[in-house]
Order: sequence, then C-alpha cells, then structure tokens
Amino acid sequence: FYAFMHGHICLLATVPLAAGHEMYYRGNDHTPLVAYLFTLRRARHPLHLVWNHFWSTCPSQSVVVKVHTDPDFENSSLPTTLEHQGAFSNSAIPPPHVHVVRFGYEMVQARLLLLRAAATGTPVPDWYIFFSESDSPILLCREFIQFLKAHAGRSFLSHDRKGSGPEWNVTFHHACPRCADVGVMPSDYRHGPGWVALHRDHVGPILERESIHERLFGSGEDWKVLGV
Repeated sequence: FYAFMHGHICLLATVPLAAGHEMYYRGNDHTPLVAYLFTLRRARHPLHLVWNHFWSTCPSQSVVVKVHTDPDFENSSLPTTLEHQGAFSNSAIPPPHVHVVRFGYEMVQARLLLLRAAATGTPVPDWYIFFSESDSPILLCREFIQFLKAHAGRSFLSHDRKGSGPEWNVTFHHACPRCADVGVMPSDYRHGPGWVALHRDHVGPILERESIHERLFGSGEDWKVLGV
C-alpha cells in the first residue's frame, strides 16, 4: 500500500472485522470491489495514463472510480477532460462540490461527498481509498488485490496521539470548547493525514456522524489549533 501514496505515509493501523466477514472474503475467495476516490482541482487527471494502465491489470468488475472536482478551477477550454480519460469517464460525482482549502474542513467535506457517492452505489464497494492528483500506483493491481484479500475487513490509517494528562485536557478544551458537545474528547483525539483506506463496515458510522461533526467543524471552529 505504501506504493500508492507518493510521499504520503499512511495505512499503518488496522482495525479487525468480525470473523464472519473475514470468512466471507477469504473462504469464498471474494475479489474485493475497490472505490478509488480522487480529489482533483480540475476535471482532468494529469496521471490518467498511469492509472488506466494499472486498472487494466485489475480483475473484472473490481474497480469503482469517483472524482470530486473543485468548482473554483472549472475550465471548459481544457484540451483533455475526464470524459476522454478512460476509466475516469463518468467518474465525476454530481453536485454539490466544494472549494477545497488546504488543511481546511472543506477537504473533509469533499471526501465525505466522495465517500457517500461511492457507498450508495450498487454493488457496494468493499474498500474506499482516497487519492490526490499527484498519487500514482507503482505495483500491479493483482498484488494490490492479494494484499486486500490477506487483510480482509480492515481499515488502514496512520495517526499519532497529540497528548494526554491534565495539561493536554486543558489545551484541548481551550482549542475546541465545543468538541465535547459532539463526543470528541481529548482522550480519544488522534491526529493523522487524510490518506486512508476504509473498509465498508467502517464507512457507515462515519457517514452517520457527518451531520453531527458538520455543526462543529463546518462552523468556523479553529480545530487547526490542535495540530490538524
């Protein structure tokens, strides 16, 4: 998985799934359906040839591609658009779209839009993996699929714990006084990059809490004070 990230270190921690689900993947030799979720500035991918070559080596019916484009960068005069980029054709999710601000909550919103668009499709993907326009694969798809099969039911992410103890609690509550209102507590807070791979069983709880977290982080709360 490191091969995908092009400078973004992630996919370190794993969360096991119930044994019944693991048997479904391993016992039946199920080929996982993977949603590749891209946040792009414009309606074209600069590395589309690399990605299309990668997907051409994937098992049939194992790829879902979804793209969120930044409305502030739309330009119909581009010579090449997603519609002419192979598997990226018809990959753009419908509005609403958001202008992505680096380190801003807008990035989270864009990824939640991608997540919801992919999770409501048929069939439902087994994994959801986020990419930027600078990320590219350097392995064959069959190696990637074998990795997923060997780690069935797990999500992958990297994170660190920012602090602990009374001093950290004071810092946390000062930086985010309304976090407790939505169940974000200093002992549970983790800091990490957004380049993650989510198993489908972990996607539902995230989407279910979207509106709760939106009231906090989408309202101008200075959550970046916490190091996010």
